Amino acid sequence: MHFRPARAVTVIVILANLFVCSLVGVSLHASYAQYHDRAAITSRNTNRLVAQTIEDEIRRIDFGLRVVADEYTRQSAVGRIDPATLTDFLRRQLERLPVSGGLMIADQEGEVVFSSDKALPGGISITDRDYFVTLRDNPSHELAISRPLIGKISNQWVLIFARRLSAADGSFAGVVLAPVATEWFERKFSRLDVGPNGTVVFRGNASRDFDMLGRLPPAAPAGYMGQTKVSSQFRATITANPREGTYEAFAGADNVRRVFSYQAVGDYPLITLVGLSTDDFLAEWWREFGKLAALAAAFAVLSILGAILIVRALRARAQAFDEVNSLNEVLAAQIAEKDLAWRERRAAEEQIDFIALHDSLTGLPNPQLAEERFRHAVAYAEREHSKVALIFIDLDDFKSINDSLGHRIGDGMIRELAQRLYERIRETDTLCRRSGDEFIAVLGDLADADASAPVLVKLAESLQNPITIGDYELNVTASMGVAIYPEDGRDFETLLKKAENAMYRAKESGRNTYRFFDARMNIEVVEQLTLRNDLRHAPARNELVLHYQPLVDIRRGRLIGVEALIRWNHPGHGMLPPTKFIPLAEESGLIVPISEWVLREACCQAAAWAKDPMLADIVVAVNLSAVHFKRGNLEQSVIAALEESALPAERLELELTESMLISDSEAILHTIRQLKQIGVKLSIDDFGTGYSSLAYLKRFEVDKLKIDQTFVRDLPGDMEDAAIVRAIIQMAASLGLSTIAEGVETEAVFELLKEFGCDEAQGYWLARPMLAAQLPEFARRFARGNC
Repeated sequence: MHFRPARAVTVIVILANLFVCSLVGVSLHASYAQYHDRAAITSRNTNRLVAQTIEDEIRRIDFGLRVVADEYTRQSAVGRIDPATLTDFLRRQLERLPVSGGLMIADQEGEVVFSSDKALPGGISITDRDYFVTLRDNPSHELAISRPLIGKISNQWVLIFARRLSAADGSFAGVVLAPVATEWFERKFSRLDVGPNGTVVFRGNASRDFDMLGRLPPAAPAGYMGQTKVSSQFRATITANPREGTYEAFAGADNVRRVFSYQAVGDYPLITLVGLSTDDFLAEWWREFGKLAALAAAFAVLSILGAILIVRALRARAQAFDEVNSLNEVLAAQIAEKDLAWRERRAAEEQIDFIALHDSLTGLPNPQLAEERFRHAVAYAEREHSKVALIFIDLDDFKSINDSLGHRIGDGMIRELAQRLYERIRETDTLCRRSGDEFIAVLGDLADADASAPVLVKLAESLQNPITIGDYELNVTASMGVAIYPEDGRDFETLLKKAENAMYRAKESGRNTYRFFDARMNIEVVEQLTLRNDLRHAPARNELVLHYQPLVDIRRGRLIGVEALIRWNHPGHGMLPPTKFIPLAEESGLIVPISEWVLREACCQAAAWAKDPMLADIVVAVNLSAVHFKRGNLEQSVIAALEESALPAERLELELTESMLISDSEAILHTIRQLKQIGVKLSIDDFGTGYSSLAYLKRFEVDKLKIDQTFVRDLPGDMEDAAIVRAIIQMAASLGLSTIAEGVETEAVFELLKEFGCDEAQGYWLARPMLAAQLPEFARRFARGNC
């Protein structure tokens, strides 16, 4: 019989080890997927930054080439080209293109005739170059980008950017070209953090057979420039998605396995790739693997050793038990007699103490014990510099119940109410029955007077449900007064009197409420205190909800996005707009977790809408709190929301206010650049009502201006508003920004905005804010023209 526990211990150890191994396996598998997904998102966001940087540089080069071409055409039109003037013009333009090694003009025979470099040797011909042939034979071709080649002058790898020159009759007159050393790509992105084994690649697209234009780090041997060998995974992925995509493959240059993201560079025949090595981003995962494996092994060893010790102990215990059992039987009888006598005496003493300090009807402490515990709470408060609250509770109209239904019903009600009130206070607090229908509560260790509000609310809530005594269902409320130590008094009697006075003020205010002993406190302050306390619990109680107001493309008449608008479904006040509680959230420090909740909820909802073809591409706009924006970790909140929801960054738009951009501009500029690198869109909300400035519009890379509704509502009948709105739209267009008008409440306003060239609109005439579940049906009705 002694071997049965040993077998049970063995089975338990085996099952425990199997369970631990299963947990380790599941955890490692989930962790592996998270690291892999995070690497894909990082490579995609980094590659967008690389592609945008290269696209911006090419646009600057192309602009310089067009300026030179225009100057050449102008001089040709007057019948004479001044070499000195043209050369000087080329040199000035080159100063604006630091990435280029020079600016040159070749005639229709391919002979280089003008250059920004006066020391350029003569007799240089480019008739054999692919870009020259392309521009000569294709009059409609705009910017030509060569394959990588060894420059005839620099004797290094270069890309040639060239534009066609046309004579007055439209015939081919030559080309203007700007060579750019491919090492510019390596210098530009040498400090880009892609990990020890990461890579950044610059290639032509499918139309150029994916020719290699640049690579970081440079591949060995050095003859990798211009090679067109790519992996089958890349070729298959880009065939299906020519603009951008993500895949995993071994790189042919160094045989390193990476997660690659590719991105088309604007409308040019070029692509960029960023690859993160699996060895880099899985290094931490392997460390986790080693730790968990070591922990599992240690658990196995320790559990086996523990099992051996337990089995030995069980066997020894069984042997000792037989020896001791007989002795215990003898001693047990003697101990039982003595223990019974001690217990009876102790129970009698405790009963006497309890009766002396507790109410006989409810079992609650009496005022004597409450005063003693008040002194303990005060002593603690003096050491910790905290507060103590004394609450005087008086039942409303209890006397009429007691007189009409009798003391038996009244006593039953008092017992039930005492139990309810006791369950609502903290374990460290004291509730006592003073007399009749009066109770006293002592709340210690309070940070301030406001900290007593949650307990007051709970005490009031405990009386909301009817009380059933016999055949009677009774409703009762209570009026409560609060006095705070040490502000209102330093001894029990003083505070009790002031709490009683505050209770009477509560009765005078309509009963079923509470009042602090402070003559300046009014109903608004109490309600605000209650509202602030309720707001602390609103997220946990799922009382915060998001409504979504559609955003419409004016020219195309299409639904293109929604603005997420927070509401508070308060159980007592109904649906509250943000103006009622956002200021409270900012004052109490709750605004940051609420803002993060809005970001996560809006991103998750937008990602869920992606399953609906009608809503697959809509953008969700979220208002940012100034407190959250200035705290310094906004970009981490945005990245976490995007990663949690798997929402593409370009489908999230963050709305800033003008006041955010004015103060602490360097820190703000850093945050905005971080957000732009992530890929989200930025807009300025309520534009025109704050510190509207062209200076910060130029400095901060925003995408959209949101015209405030104060300028929009009366647009047809107010010439000044119309002038302001038109000016904002024209200014935004000149800066390359889009515009959206809010507060569109009539068709006349909508048509006038359309005439002014406004891009987007939102307002009650188009649609009121709605729940997420209502948006799919609205989108279908809007597409059919039924809205």
